[in-house]
Amino acid sequence: MDLENLEIITGTGEILEDYSSTGKKRKWVEHKSSNEKLYNIYARIKDEIDENIMSESRLESIYVCADDLFFAADKEKNKNLAQVIFCKDRYCEMCEWRKGLKTAGQVSQITDIMLAEHKVEFVFVTLTIRNVEGDEISNALTQLNNGFLKLIAKSKKFRAAEKLKKSLIGAMKVIETTYNEEADTYHPHIHAILAVKPSYFTKDYVTKAELISIWRKALKVDYDPSVDIRRIDSKPRAIAEVSKYPIKVSNILDLPEDRAVKVIYTLKKAMTGRRLISFYGLFKELKARLQLDDIEDGDLVHVEEDKPLNAVSLVWFKWQREIKQYIC
Repeated sequence: MDLENLEIITGTGEILEDYSSTGKKRKWVEHKSSNEKLYNIYARIKDEIDENIMSESRLESIYVCADDLFFAADKEKNKNLAQVIFCKDRYCEMCEWRKGLKTAGQVSQITDIMLAEHKVEFVFVTLTIRNVEGDEISNALTQLNNGFLKLIAKSKKFRAAEKLKKSLIGAMKVIETTYNEEADTYHPHIHAILAVKPSYFTKDYVTKAELISIWRKALKVDYDPSVDIRRIDSKPRAIAEVSKYPIKVSNILDLPEDRAVKVIYTLKKAMTGRRLISFYGLFKELKARLQLDDIEDGDLVHVEEDKPLNAVSLVWFKWQREIKQYIC
């Protein structure tokens, strides 16, 4: 869409109302309000704990994240999001919301082709490890990632997972780390969608008890870790909905601010440089074939299929901090 020659509409006083193609109101205000909480937390970390947590320019990018929303609009006032600057911080609720939508969109495209070209079924798996202290998060994440590769990588010899690998043709993995306020501990875990041959549900089925045993051996722990495994309806939309479930900021920003400062600082240090979303096997091959960009670092504006429209203007909604509202 050529935006350069469109008239910019501003100063009308209109309050933003934006709806998805299914009629669901998008929560721009709620997400921006959470972003402001995150900015205040990072500012305190920088002032009180670690001035090197991020640069001043990086902190500023979080402050102005999604301050200005430009929507391409037609004569009937139908509109599509056209231009926004997002900070892409992984604890920004605004950006995590967009990443969740983007993940669902990409997974829907990938599984659409999978189902058309292959006989395939899908399984949703959650793999956990015991809760850890803040200074143990990084080691726990390495342990989780290494264990997961033993389960799915054909190049890694791991006898316990041979039956699973026989059926497996691809996987998509998301790492999530939640916080337990009562115990003051952290819970790193993996959510994964596994693409399997139909034979998985007949002769090669892996029961929950078997998966617990496999995962215990993969982690090299002396306890039975908690796992969950369930079949997903083999429809691209259903699989896409499951895929965006873990792409979210947990309730950390709702903690008392002193506690939130400590938790965000702990997580920021532990997670720096780590990928949270990864594709393997047929998922990775089809993502490359479709030339889909990176979920975490790529475009967060065009994350859903836009309604076709003949744009005649750009409507500019600006975040008004005093009244916490987007107004044209």
